[in-house]
Amino acid sequence: TAVKGGPSPMFKEYPEIPWHIRELSQAPRLRFEWPNGARIAVLIHTAFESGTASISYQVVQETLNVLVRRFVTPASGDDARRFLDQVLVPLWRIMPSQGLYHRSLDIQARYGYGLYDAMIIAAALEAGCTRLCSEDLQHGQQIDALTMENPFRG
Repeated sequence: TAVKGGPSPMFKEYPEIPWHIRELSQAPRLRFEWPNGARIAVLIHTAFESGTASISYQVVQETLNVLVRRFVTPASGDDARRFLDQVLVPLWRIMPSQGLYHRSLDIQARYGYGLYDAMIIAAALEAGCTRLCSEDLQHGQQIDALTMENPFRG
């Protein structure tokens, strides 16, 4: 898919990112309201290139909510469906289970995270991840083999 008007100036430092990832990460309606848009595109590109990235159902839900409700100019239903189908679904590996909830409650009790953050951590552990990218968790903290990383940290 080509982007009308040529490349966004935000991507001059990331020329290796394919156009379709750039377009999905920086749809015109979202470009000015998605903080760190170019870095998000790099993360998405890396996730697809590595083939090892994973997200949980909760990340799918939260991302869609941000796209359609939180921006000053929300994404259209078509844009949100496209992002779901082309970016989120291919990375979606973890579904809710009794074991996931038990592990989440254990993480919440042991580390003091809120339940939703504990569920994201539990899902990453269940997927066998060694790195969890989030700006909301404690950068550098390790839980079992999983290390929290803020990809937007200076």
